[in-house]
Amino acid sequence: SEFASEPKAAGSLGQVYRGVLRATGDTVAVKVQRADIRKTISSDLEIIGWFARQLHARVEELKPYNLPSLVREAEERLEEELDYRNEADNAEIFRALNAEQPRVFAPKVYRKWTTRRVLVTEWVEGCSPDKSQFPPEVAKELAKLGGESVFRQIVGTGFFHSVPHSGNMLITPDRRICFLDWGQAGQITVEMRYELADLFAAITDRNADKVIRVA
Repeated sequence: SEFASEPKAAGSLGQVYRGVLRATGDTVAVKVQRADIRKTISSDLEIIGWFARQLHARVEELKPYNLPSLVREAEERLEEELDYRNEADNAEIFRALNAEQPRVFAPKVYRKWTTRRVLVTEWVEGCSPDKSQFPPEVAKELAKLGGESVFRQIVGTGFFHSVPHSGNMLITPDRRICFLDWGQAGQITVEMRYELADLFAAITDRNADKVIRVA
């Protein structure tokens, strides 16, 4: 029933608009992919891939890094990010795994209106952490909450936001943390999580031998 003519936020792949659903009256964020962005990325990656292959063939010192494989990996990740249905999946997985964490959340996804190039989620009011005006004691408490959440994502559930910088977070007026932009998420095995826990414990104990052994 309403759709803002100007975007509220913009990124390299898309722009976010504020809207109101006619069916429910809910205020939503509508992320719309930029026109022809897939063609632009494909052209850029083709050029980067050519340079990577030339460097791999001609510079002996760079061969161990296998630059062409790194470019292919980046291409696969970007392909996933260009399908907003993957972003919707990641946000819903995070919500399910952190249902008992009321102060840390991802926006609710409206699947009925979400497609490959359009993502519709709940509208979340808030500000980025680096623009918040909370008193020092509140800021410290929120920083601890965010740190604990990232630790829990990596070591506890094994499913984590890949780029949790301030541009991908909002602090709500009621002092909750919302993780935005779930285009990239990571997942690690139980075995790796145990090894990470051992590594963190060794670092905390200042046990250099154990750090080397676990790493």
